[in-house]
Order: sequence, then C-alpha cells, then structure tokens
Amino acid sequence: MSIASKTLTPQDLSDITFKLRSRGVEPAEATRGQIAIALKVTDRRARTIQEKFRGLTRGSHQVNGSAVKKPESVQDVTENTWAISLPKTRIKTVEELLAHFEVDNSIWE
Repeated sequence: MSIASKTLTPQDLSDITFKLRSRGVEPAEATRGQIAIALKVTDRRARTIQEKFRGLTRGSHQVNGSAVKKPESVQDVTENTWAISLPKTRIKTVEELLAHFEVDNSIWE
C-alpha cells in the first residue's frame, strides 16, 4: 500500500476503507486521530486521507463545465472488490464517472 505517497490510488482507498471498517469506523466519518492510529500515519497524512474520503461523499465538482452536487455514494468493499453505487446521479458517461471519482488516467487505463 502506498498510503504514504502523495497520491492516493483507488486501491489505496479500498485498502484504507477495509482497515477502517474492520475497526468499526466509517471512512467518511473518521476523525484524523482514528485514521492516524488505524493506518499508522502522521496527523498531516491522516488529514489528507480524511479530506479525500469526505470529498467522495460531499461537495461539488465539474462535469462538462458546470458545477454538479456530488450525490451520496454507497460503497461496498470486500477483500478484493470495491462496488460503488451513485443513486440519482447525473453521470451518464464513463468520462463523467472518472471525473467524479478523480481517477488518475496515467495510473488506471
């Protein structure tokens, strides 16, 4: 896991989600302290991770140049899968989905 690196990959987020949930902590609601202890990272890195998870379920982003409120995402993480559901989403294309989850195309094809 490269959670110490600057960029968090989808696999990192999946691993982090698994670790936090195994401790009974919902990632989007985790405190920095809970993240730092569970993942054995610094407070600064825990803040970055916390912001990433909260950004997945709150706020807005740009799709085709216009601001769109992010819908609540439902995530189901198992040992080797990560299923994400977006109820009532305006996302209609793969490109919009990749933009919503801020997928780094240089890492993921």
